[in-house]
Amino acid sequence: MRNVTIARVGGFSLIGGVVAFMAVFAFLAARFNYPQVLNGNAAQVLPSLLATGTTGRAVWAS
Repeated sequence: MRNVTIARVGGFSLIGGVVAFMAVFAFLAARFNYPQVLNGNAAQVLPSLLATGTTGRAVWAS
């Protein structure tokens, strides 16, 4: 029974990681025009990143 519990916890952890990964990139796509913004130069990209605010920078850093 212990092995089944460990496998379930591991499976739910993997699913949670995938959902978190998708949430980060969905946020960046909505607020930061990711990944198209990466084709720009620093003079365009950095002000866009600053415009996302503290939350945007925290998501980008995660």
